[in-house]
Amino acid sequence: MKKLIYPYICRRCGVIYKYKVEKITMGMSEDSFLKVFSDLLCTECIKKYEIYSANCCERCGKKIEGSVCKGSLCGSCLNNEILLDKIRSPFSFSQSIVDIVHLFKYNDACFMAGKMAFFLLKIYKNEFFFEHIDFVLPVPMHRKKLRRRGYNQALLMSLKLSELAGIYGVDFPPVMDNILLKSINTTSQTKLGLKERQKNIKGAFLISSRLPDRISLRKKKILLIDDVITTGSTLNECAKSLINAGVSKVFALTFARA
Repeated sequence: MKKLIYPYICRRCGVIYKYKVEKITMGMSEDSFLKVFSDLLCTECIKKYEIYSANCCERCGKKIEGSVCKGSLCGSCLNNEILLDKIRSPFSFSQSIVDIVHLFKYNDACFMAGKMAFFLLKIYKNEFFFEHIDFVLPVPMHRKKLRRRGYNQALLMSLKLSELAGIYGVDFPPVMDNILLKSINTTSQTKLGLKERQKNIKGAFLISSRLPDRISLRKKKILLIDDVITTGSTLNECAKSLINAGVSKVFALTFARA
């Protein structure tokens, strides 16, 4: 009776559909994605998701057409200053994934962090577990934007990822949200090109002058967490501040890659 009164409506296409609660096991198959997001999206919309290609740049994770050898770099990494050692994302930022991210960021859907963490954990296990990361840092928001939105989606994802790692028995570094700060309230990067993004975000991040006791960044390995990577300008600027503070390696994990 409850389902008749409150039917499940797809957040993407608006169709009414049937939903069956199923046990979720960590994986990267279509079946696991269906189970995680089946209370939000209908079957047809879920089918439109795209797992990010395994044929990718060894450093930034950008898709490379054709055969890829171990250690292959894309044109951007060969021609530009990429300060991060590795960037990985489970999904391409298209179709249903766009709606999932926008629902999370702009519609107060904080519960989405737990769903997204399910896929981030798999990438963490495969790509970063043996890097021996010291700290996980969510990409920070400026305090004014944080007050308007009410939450930092990168922090929520990081905390849920840590929580999920504990449930599955995966060793996970401490999440620190008081090390890296955003000191400049930049305009939105959404409609800017690469050069404009780089200029807009330049110098926007700094290391807190009030680091917790006994916390040193010297020779540490850092994993940055964010929802989406587009050009990589934001992550690169974060990495610049961390490296200037003595960090030896900076990695990044995002839910989707544009």
